[in-house]
Amino acid sequence: MDLIKSVTSIIDTVKKLKEINDKIKDADLKNVIADLNLELSEIKVKLSEMINENNELKEKIRIIEDTKNQKEELILKNDSYYTKNGDGPFCTGCFDKSGKKIRLIKNPIIAAQDFGKYKCPVCGNFFR
Repeated sequence: MDLIKSVTSIIDTVKKLKEINDKIKDADLKNVIADLNLELSEIKVKLSEMINENNELKEKIRIIEDTKNQKEELILKNDSYYTKNGDGPFCTGCFDKSGKKIRLIKNPIIAAQDFGKYKCPVCGNFFR
């Protein structure tokens, strides 16, 4: 962010130079200032894009680290995940794909006989 402030400050300085140059009426100086202003604007846009990309990458790293930490706390039992303190069951497919602990819901007795005792409300998988 400090870099963007610096570039913005430089752009403001270039604008002041342009105002001074307008009074002088030197065509070559005007062209150089205009080119400089354009290049600085492009740098500002690219810096902004890099900052956004950096923030997105940081968020992805945070999600991966959180998923890794949660994975270490989960136990696979009866084809479902449970926490070490017995909370669960959670969908293995949803957690393995997106790192989200999706609690499984109980199926009615009739459906449980044909499909499984639990169903994931997100991906629709059944578990016995």
